Amino acid sequence: MGGENMNTAEKIYLDADAVVELLGVSKGFAYKIIRELNANLMTSGKLVAYLGDIEQQATAMFLRLVKQLAEKENVTEELKETDQMLWVQKMNNIRNRATEIVNAELIYTV
Repeated sequence: MGGENMNTAEKIYLDADAVVELLGVSKGFAYKIIRELNANLMTSGKLVAYLGDIEQQATAMFLRLVKQLAEKENVTEELKETDQMLWVQKMNNIRNRATEIVNAELIYTV
């Protein structure tokens, strides 16, 4: 039981269902609590700083993934010069996959 409380305390994001479970309140009241907490975070500047940090992490991860995937799949400047349409198709595919990875591993898990 102690470990369960520790994991909850370390968690940064709680949805309404988690608040209902933790506090034993109605879902409507849970949403009110969340709105108040978000307002407090916003006025204290902590939310903006936190979201800025997440954005930096997401951008760095996205750029790293695009570079790695392009190298792995041999999508080069040479390909861009010889077959622009193929290069655009491959890069769009790579960017879409990188976006999905960033969303799954960073954005939706926070």
